[in-house]
Amino acid sequence: MEKDNLSVSLNMNEYKQKVEAMSVKQLLKEKEKIERHLTVNYIFMGPNFYSVNQVNIKDDPEEKNRIYVRKKVSILTKMISGQLNTYTTDFASCWQFINKKFLETTSFGDHVTAILKGKTVPFADKLTVKGLTAYKKYLLVLSDNLGKDMNLIPAAQDAIDTEYYADANLDRNKFYSRKYLPSNIDAIFKNLIKSKMVDEQLAKVGTVDKNEEM
Repeated sequence: MEKDNLSVSLNMNEYKQKVEAMSVKQLLKEKEKIERHLTVNYIFMGPNFYSVNQVNIKDDPEEKNRIYVRKKVSILTKMISGQLNTYTTDFASCWQFINKKFLETTSFGDHVTAILKGKTVPFADKLTVKGLTAYKKYLLVLSDNLGKDMNLIPAAQDAIDTEYYADANLDRNKFYSRKYLPSNIDAIFKNLIKSKMVDEQLAKVGTVDKNEEM
């Protein structure tokens, strides 16, 4: 299985310096402010309808992780599209094929393949954190195979076989969510990074304070 060496590049140096200069009181206030903005505009899929509702995920570690993995998947999709660009411009058909190979190894309800009037939802936005993690593994191997000049059909077949074997212990009935992610998660991802930085600084400052009291 190909290793995940993906990293999301964000220039947070200025914010890091700002956080490092804060007192505990200021850090707690900053944490509260960030958490108010950890709101995701999910597309909720019902039996015969969908709605868009806001949900704050500040106390939901699984959905936070879902955002992190989704960002890595977005990097992979761009990489693979770049690789496909060497011999085709029909990206839509290629991605339909790639996603279908993954879809065929899972169990899913009608909501996963439903066509939403007025909306186009990327396949990855329908996946749970477990589904995204498996999908990311699949894409990692696919990208590696394409890098070896394999054609798409054998490259995708080998990738899905590899992922399926590696994730044999996972319940593939639970790879899809009825809460689809919105098309743009950049803002929520950045706030999650800020929240993590504040938490890390709070842990540091708390340790310093305790040492000074001793």
